[in-house]
Amino acid sequence: MGNRTYLSITSADTDSVDYENIAFETNNFLAPVWFCLVSQEQFQRYSEQLMQAWSKIQPYMDQPDVEDLLEWEHFSEAFQWQIPWADAAAQLRLSLPGTLAHFPALAAPVYEWLEALSPHVQQYSAAVIHLELSQYFSFTGDPALYLKDIQEYVSLWHSPHPSQEKVWQGAGDNFYMLTGEHLPWRERTVAEPEQAPEIEPTSPKPPASGRRQPK
Repeated sequence: MGNRTYLSITSADTDSVDYENIAFETNNFLAPVWFCLVSQEQFQRYSEQLMQAWSKIQPYMDQPDVEDLLEWEHFSEAFQWQIPWADAAAQLRLSLPGTLAHFPALAAPVYEWLEALSPHVQQYSAAVIHLELSQYFSFTGDPALYLKDIQEYVSLWHSPHPSQEKVWQGAGDNFYMLTGEHLPWRERTVAEPEQAPEIEPTSPKPPASGRRQPK
């Protein structure tokens, strides 16, 4: 067991996320590829909602019944991070070219990740990305440090630089550490899918990497 993180896909009118909606998950780490879907504006809004909720619960953190308070409920809700697929896809098109130009070895695993993500997105006419990262917060217990880790991953895509080579090399040597574990859509029993546009890769398909996720 460990602190799990999830990337899920639902329709825009879905109020809750079930395990069957999960496309990728990790154990005790953040998958850097997920954050090519996150714009700086999206991250800023998420940061503000979390810090505002934290400021309201912080005076009660020493109370034994803190988790029973309404402020704690609001703090827990502030971890919810939803990004409409239209926004995520637009950011994807901005993020990939610069990073792949600096680190072409990422092209094959990123394309493989997009191919795995595509069937999940195609189930809905108005898909929404859900990033469930609240368990990762347990490593620090401090929202500022938690957000700092996320910001570092967002910056990998927004400001590609040769100094990031060791970071990408470390993740790129292990497909699981780069993208998380994929939960294929075909393994689940689902309702008839809605018609939705396909994901269009932003660059020509690279050679198959031959790598597979661990079971």
